[in-house]
Amino acid sequence: MVLYRAACNSNLDTGEATTAYRRVVGEAERELSALKLYNVRWEELYRLNSVEAQLEMFQGIITEEIEECFPMRPVARHSTDKPWVTDGFKNLVQEIQRARLSGNTEKAKQLRNKINKMAPKLREQFYKKRVHSRQSLGQNRGRDWWKKIKSMMGLGGY
Repeated sequence: MVLYRAACNSNLDTGEATTAYRRVVGEAERELSALKLYNVRWEELYRLNSVEAQLEMFQGIITEEIEECFPMRPVARHSTDKPWVTDGFKNLVQEIQRARLSGNTEKAKQLRNKINKMAPKLREQFYKKRVHSRQSLGQNRGRDWWKKIKSMMGLGGY
């Protein structure tokens, strides 16, 4: 006799994990880039006769510097991530998890407090930016504005 049968909750969105790539753009990378661009011998560029050749050389130099100074790094994304979650926020969450696993409760508390202060600020910045960018749309087409608001809230087709 079966008294209780576990039901699968089909409304639960487990989401999909994906990997995105983004450039690392920190202070050290900016300084390295500025130094490398400062040391480029631009005289060779000026000696070229055609504008097309100058453009090609310039683009080659800039592309090479970008690839070298600002490398692409993989970033884990998940379809259920909130839209306001940044890479820095995710890194803090990983850091607090490592601190808890290693038993460093003091560091975990500090990181928890930092995360708890950061989350509302990120949410506010994100939604202010999204809503502000929609104000002109809202003045002209209220239906479209509400459609965007509902999609931001995850209410999609309602």
